[in-house]
Amino acid sequence: MNDFLFADETINDDEASNKRPWKVLIVDDEPDIHNVTKLVLMGFELDGQGLELLHAYSAAEAEK
Repeated sequence: MNDFLFADETINDDEASNKRPWKVLIVDDEPDIHNVTKLVLMGFELDGQGLELLHAYSAAEAEK
């Protein structure tokens, strides 16, 4: 029989506040796509970190 030991994944408030947000680049030429994406992801967190949404309206702008 295999016994598994997992690390505690709870994050206290101090740890969560020290983490920087995940950066997500939204690339689309339609402003509505940017608006809906912001609306849907508002308040989303992953591993105790929020999101920082970055916006580009063309491939050239995204490459910069």
